[in-house]
Amino acid sequence: MDETYKSDMDKINKRLEALEAIMAPKDETKKEEAPVAPVVPEAPVEEKKDETKMSELVKQALVEFGIKPLPASPVVEEKVEAKVEPKTFEALVSAHPDYATSKLSAMKAVMLSNPNEYAEALSRGISKI
Repeated sequence: MDETYKSDMDKINKRLEALEAIMAPKDETKKEEAPVAPVVPEAPVEEKKDETKMSELVKQALVEFGIKPLPASPVVEEKVEAKVEPKTFEALVSAHPDYATSKLSAMKAVMLSNPNEYAEALSRGISKI
Protein backbone atom coordinates (compact mmCIF):
# COMPACT_ATOMS: atom_id res chain seq x y z
CA MET A 1 0.00 0.00 0.00
CA ASP A 2 2.87 2.34 0.78
CA GLU A 3 4.38 1.85 -2.69
CA THR A 4 1.10 2.44 -4.46
CA TYR A 5 0.63 5.66 -2.52
CA LYS A 6 4.10 6.88 -3.52
CA SER A 7 3.59 5.94 -7.16
CA ASP A 8 0.20 7.68 -7.21
CA MET A 9 1.70 10.80 -5.67
CA ASP A 10 4.53 10.79 -8.21
CA LYS A 11 2.02 10.52 -11.08
CA ILE A 12 -0.08 13.33 -9.66
CA ASN A 13 2.99 15.55 -9.23
CA LYS A 14 4.09 14.88 -12.82
CA ARG A 15 0.64 15.76 -14.16
CA LEU A 16 0.56 18.91 -12.02
CA GLU A 17 3.98 20.01 -13.33
CA ALA A 18 2.84 19.34 -16.91
CA LEU A 19 -0.34 21.40 -16.38
CA GLU A 20 1.64 24.27 -14.83
CA ALA A 21 4.07 24.22 -17.76
CA ILE A 22 1.21 24.38 -20.25
CA MET A 23 -0.68 27.12 -18.39
CA ALA A 24 2.34 29.37 -17.79
CA PRO A 25 2.88 32.06 -20.44
CA LYS A 26 5.92 31.48 -22.61
CA ASP A 27 7.44 34.96 -22.14
CA GLU A 28 7.23 34.84 -18.34
CA THR A 29 10.60 34.78 -16.63
CA LYS A 30 11.23 33.85 -13.07
CA LYS A 31 12.58 36.42 -10.68
CA GLU A 32 15.87 34.57 -10.46
CA GLU A 33 16.24 34.55 -14.26
CA ALA A 34 15.12 38.14 -14.81
CA PRO A 35 17.92 40.41 -16.01
CA VAL A 36 19.00 42.95 -13.42
CA ALA A 37 19.35 46.52 -14.62
CA PRO A 38 22.73 47.98 -13.69
CA VAL A 39 22.57 50.86 -11.24
CA VAL A 40 24.16 53.98 -12.67
CA PRO A 41 25.35 56.49 -10.06
CA GLU A 42 24.10 60.01 -10.59
CA ALA A 43 26.54 62.80 -11.23
CA PRO A 44 25.55 65.85 -9.17
CA VAL A 45 28.65 67.76 -10.29
CA GLU A 46 27.39 67.92 -13.87
CA GLU A 47 24.02 69.19 -12.70
CA LYS A 48 25.69 72.06 -10.90
CA LYS A 49 27.62 72.90 -14.05
CA ASP A 50 24.38 72.86 -16.02
CA GLU A 51 22.77 75.15 -13.46
CA THR A 52 25.62 77.64 -13.68
CA LYS A 53 25.51 77.53 -17.48
CA MET A 54 21.77 78.07 -17.39
CA SER A 55 22.05 80.93 -14.91
CA GLU A 56 24.68 82.56 -17.13
CA LEU A 57 22.36 82.21 -20.12
CA VAL A 58 19.49 83.72 -18.15
CA LYS A 59 21.68 86.63 -17.04
CA GLN A 60 22.73 87.26 -20.65
CA ALA A 61 19.11 87.19 -21.79
CA LEU A 62 18.08 89.61 -19.05
CA VAL A 63 20.90 92.01 -19.91
CA GLU A 64 19.96 91.75 -23.58
CA PHE A 65 16.43 92.93 -22.79
CA GLY A 66 17.67 95.70 -20.54
CA ILE A 67 16.86 94.08 -17.20
CA LYS A 68 19.51 94.21 -14.52
CA PRO A 69 19.81 90.72 -12.97
CA LEU A 70 19.87 90.61 -9.19
CA PRO A 71 22.29 88.27 -7.44
CA ALA A 72 20.65 85.27 -5.86
CA SER A 73 20.67 85.34 -2.10
CA PRO A 74 18.99 83.16 0.49
CA VAL A 75 15.78 84.48 1.94
CA VAL A 76 16.35 86.01 5.33
CA GLU A 77 13.34 86.62 7.48
CA GLU A 78 13.44 89.86 9.35
CA LYS A 79 12.33 89.76 12.93
CA VAL A 80 9.26 91.86 13.43
CA GLU A 81 9.34 93.61 16.74
CA ALA A 82 6.24 93.15 18.79
CA LYS A 83 4.22 96.31 19.04
CA VAL A 84 4.38 97.59 22.58
CA GLU A 85 1.01 98.74 23.80
CA PRO A 86 1.03 101.80 26.04
CA LYS A 87 -0.19 100.96 29.51
CA THR A 88 -1.43 104.24 30.90
CA PHE A 89 -4.43 106.25 29.84
CA GLU A 90 -2.31 109.22 28.81
CA ALA A 91 -0.03 107.00 26.74
CA LEU A 92 -3.01 105.39 25.02
CA VAL A 93 -4.49 108.79 24.24
CA SER A 94 -1.22 110.17 22.89
CA ALA A 95 -0.71 107.03 20.76
CA HIS A 96 -4.18 107.31 19.21
CA PRO A 97 -4.28 108.55 15.58
CA ASP A 98 -6.90 111.22 16.43
CA TYR A 99 -4.55 112.82 18.98
CA ALA A 100 -2.94 115.00 16.28
CA THR A 101 -6.27 116.66 15.45
CA SER A 102 -8.14 116.61 18.74
CA LYS A 103 -7.05 115.43 22.15
CA LEU A 104 -10.66 115.16 23.31
CA SER A 105 -11.70 112.90 20.42
CA ALA A 106 -8.68 110.68 21.10
CA MET A 107 -9.65 110.48 24.78
CA LYS A 108 -13.23 109.61 23.87
CA ALA A 109 -12.11 106.91 21.41
CA VAL A 110 -9.79 105.33 23.99
CA MET A 111 -12.46 105.45 26.68
CA LEU A 112 -15.07 103.82 24.43
CA SER A 113 -12.73 101.16 23.07
CA ASN A 114 -11.61 99.76 26.41
CA PRO A 115 -13.83 99.41 29.50
CA ASN A 116 -10.81 99.41 31.83
CA GLU A 117 -9.62 102.70 30.42
CA TYR A 118 -13.15 104.07 30.72
CA ALA A 119 -13.22 103.12 34.40
CA GLU A 120 -9.82 104.77 34.90
CA ALA A 121 -11.03 107.94 33.19
CA LEU A 122 -14.13 107.98 35.39
CA SER A 123 -11.98 107.60 38.48
CA ARG A 124 -9.97 110.64 37.39
CA GLY A 125 -13.14 112.66 37.11
CA ILE A 126 -13.42 112.60 33.32
CA SER A 127 -17.05 111.77 32.67
CA LYS A 128 -18.21 114.19 30.00
CA ILE A 129 -16.48 114.62 26.72
